[in-house]
Amino acid sequence: MTAETMLQIVKDHHNEMIHDDYIRQIAEITELSYSHLIEKFNGIEKTPKRKVLIPPPQEPPDDDYRRVFDQPPPDLHERPRRAVEEPKGRQSDENLDSAECRALSLILHNQQTLENLNLWPDRISEQFFFEGVHRETFNSLIGSITFEEAKGRLEHDERASSLLQKLHQEGPLQNLDDVKVTATIAEVLYWTAKHWHDEIASEATKNSDLKAAQELAEIHQLLSDLIDSLDPFSKAADHLLEWLQSKEKGES
Repeated sequence: MTAETMLQIVKDHHNEMIHDDYIRQIAEITELSYSHLIEKFNGIEKTPKRKVLIPPPQEPPDDDYRRVFDQPPPDLHERPRRAVEEPKGRQSDENLDSAECRALSLILHNQQTLENLNLWPDRISEQFFFEGVHRETFNSLIGSITFEEAKGRLEHDERASSLLQKLHQEGPLQNLDDVKVTATIAEVLYWTAKHWHDEIASEATKNSDLKAAQELAEIHQLLSDLIDSLDPFSKAADHLLEWLQSKEKGES
């Protein structure tokens, strides 16, 4: 099977969110460069769907047969995709280099890779993302198999819809490997937990809340353990997720 044939099969696959994963596999199989294949992929169109049109019944003079004609109407779609670098660091909500946006890009473009690492759909939950634009974007992707479906869920959230549009236009991240993917998910959890930690620390200092300050000492250690390991399946990650869930429920 040629690379062109394999790319066409991927193009016709209904789940857009695993297209990039299969293009990377084709690159490994054919030993062609990923950049060459993604350029080819962007230039091809989906195979037109065939529809059967049944005209009104016609009775020939000598029999009762009816004729049916297959007519394949054009049904062409283009999905241009570009790739983006993968730097690290804490950035603003809509900066595509942030850990949150890199994780959302993986969910949008590379769900098969996440599934292979047991990160999707069971491990990554909305608790990984702080409440706001990132969480809303994440929730729009759950259960969606196309960009348009996810975008339709954000019709009343302009910021999240804009962010999803940017992620779609930028396309998949470059130079992915299992270590980078896993570390990105761990980093998202780190920043979300740290956000809660810093907010509570600020309130504890202002109110001289010794109990809250003592609790944060343990959370601070868990944050250090998580950023050292960058393992979203670690005990530190488990404890931080439990802590985040309790805080969102309003537990002390």
